[in-house]
Amino acid sequence: MATTAANIASIKALYTIWAETKGNCPEDLAGIFADNVHLASMDDSQLGLTFAKTASTRADAVRYFSGILDEWEMVHHTPGEVFGDGDRIAMFGSCGWRNKQTGKTAECRIANFWRFKDGKAVEFIDVFDSARAVAAATP
Repeated sequence: MATTAANIASIKALYTIWAETKGNCPEDLAGIFADNVHLASMDDSQLGLTFAKTASTRADAVRYFSGILDEWEMVHHTPGEVFGDGDRIAMFGSCGWRNKQTGKTAECRIANFWRFKDGKAVEFIDVFDSARAVAAATP
């Protein structure tokens, strides 16, 4: 079983890659996920949030992250505090994404909740201000 420190180190490394590449690295994220993973986000029926589909496999999780780039361009992804207890890790930070259709930017706080098993993420919950994202996606 991986320790809290090891899980936090994995998350911090992932967020560093995500931010440095402006999200253009979905395949590099695959290694953190278990074969079967529960990934959930906002309602995918909202304008500009079609990427936000629930995922249940590693391949689905990679599609989630690559799907963001179909509609959005990362301005920044700034992880803040990362903390946890054993297999449960939380990150609170901020991000900015520019909608490719409208050119509008959504700046918002984010929270990500992770659960690990044997050093791999088996659950990822992505929480962000969907109202700001929808507003930025609305012409």
